Amino acid sequence: MTPQRVQLSRRKGWQLPPNSISVARPTKWGNPYRVATGCQSTDLASRTIVTLMFQALTATDDPTARESTHTAPYPTLAEIRDQLAGKNLACWCPLPEPGQPDWCHAAVLLRLANETQP
Repeated sequence: MTPQRVQLSRRKGWQLPPNSISVARPTKWGNPYRVATGCQSTDLASRTIVTLMFQALTATDDPTARESTHTAPYPTLAEIRDQLAGKNLACWCPLPEPGQPDWCHAAVLLRLANETQP
C-alpha cells in the first residue's frame, strides 16, 4: 500500500493509525519553517514554505546548509529516506480536497522518503 498523509486529531478515541509517524512540531520531523503572523494568504505562505523546504532538502545533504528552528539541524535526506520510507506521515494540516495540491511539509517528506530516484 502506498504511504499517505494522515491528519492528526484530538477527537475522543482517535489513535494514530498503524505504520504511521507523527511529523508535527515538536518532533524532529516538524516543519522547520514558520508562517509569519499576519500573513495575508495562508495558502501562498504554505506553498512558499513547502517549496523552500523541498529545495533545501534536495539541494544538499550538508547539515550546515539546512536552517532550522530546531535545536539540532533538520534531518538529512538520507535520514528521511531511512526512517520514513514506507510509513504514513501524520500532521495537523487539513488534508487537501481530491485533485488539489498538498501544501503540507508532510507531503514533502512523503515524496522524499518514498521516491525511488533522487
